[in-house]
Amino acid sequence: MDCLDQHVREAVRAAVRGATRVGVLATGGLDSSVVAAVAAEVTGRPPLLVSIRGGLCGDLESDLQNDLASELDGDHLILDDIPPFTLDPLFRLNRGCDLPRGGVFSHVWDQACALAADAGADVLLTGEGGDELFGAGPALAAGLLAGGRLFAAAAVLGRGRRSDDAGYVSGLVRQLSSRAFLPALTQPTGAEMALRWRGTYAADAPAATVRRTAQLARLRGAGGLSAAAAVRAVWLERPDLHAAADSEARISCRWPLAESQALADCVDAIPPSSFAPVRVGCQDKHLLRLVARRRLPARITEQRKVGVVNQISVLLRGIERLPHRDRLTAAAAWLGVTLDDAFWRPSVLPAELGLDWTRLLALCAWADNADDRR
Repeated sequence: MDCLDQHVREAVRAAVRGATRVGVLATGGLDSSVVAAVAAEVTGRPPLLVSIRGGLCGDLESDLQNDLASELDGDHLILDDIPPFTLDPLFRLNRGCDLPRGGVFSHVWDQACALAADAGADVLLTGEGGDELFGAGPALAAGLLAGGRLFAAAAVLGRGRRSDDAGYVSGLVRQLSSRAFLPALTQPTGAEMALRWRGTYAADAPAATVRRTAQLARLRGAGGLSAAAAVRAVWLERPDLHAAADSEARISCRWPLAESQALADCVDAIPPSSFAPVRVGCQDKHLLRLVARRRLPARITEQRKVGVVNQISVLLRGIERLPHRDRLTAAAAWLGVTLDDAFWRPSVLPAELGLDWTRLLALCAWADNADDRR
């Protein structure tokens, strides 16, 4: 724990080096709370906390944000009036970029960055990377199962969610049973809808799965990584593609948990059994929670933040037509993907499809670089 704690501390120290005022995008979750507490420790000054609400977080998350601000005794800015949805920040992020960046939240990130910059912060930290380094997932469950820890593996899977109202296992069972027994009465699953959008690329899905499996096998073979560590390595290779960013470059956005290779190496060296011990109490992100307990009270460290899963519906409520539809359609045609009617009504799509949808949105914004009419 001393080693892990020191690497978290050094990661935050590197991210704030040279900054005169540090801000933290505080969600109420464990990741950003740890980053904020460590930032206060290494700078000797409470960071400026920026929280995004406006229906994008629940009451528990708001309470946790307030508790963190009270504990650190710092200024707390709250974005409660979500700006009208626009794709302009997403187009700016992807202009001249080598790979797609951002997503449906880019315009909200811009507003949060503007708040922090106006308050005097010159760097805005987030908890990006906490889920990938410390969270539960199928790869971790596989490692636990291989080590003979059946109950711990089941507990890890049980802490995931597939949709607004279902756990990972129960949601999977419900989805499979509904497709098996009531195929004529059910709508297409999220996976089926995502395949439709991929157009001609859908046929490449089996080969892509083979390539990804081979990539993970090479990582495991070359570096002696566990299955979970190999998955983490892929996710953390380019955090800038999906992490919060300021499209107008008013403030530097940093993700200390995702940026430090030394921290990732430290986490990779920890056996899977230490990630998810079967104990009474809050177990999610157990290792990061131990780091948090050294700095924050139990009312913050022992809560599991479960927020609004389908935030896209909240962001796009009342919008009947996405802006720049013609521009996105032209970009999609250049890419060779199919944006059907369901794509243009994202607020009614199932929650588990949100990640596919926002990534495709970013991909089309990136492909807009190829459109001579821009």
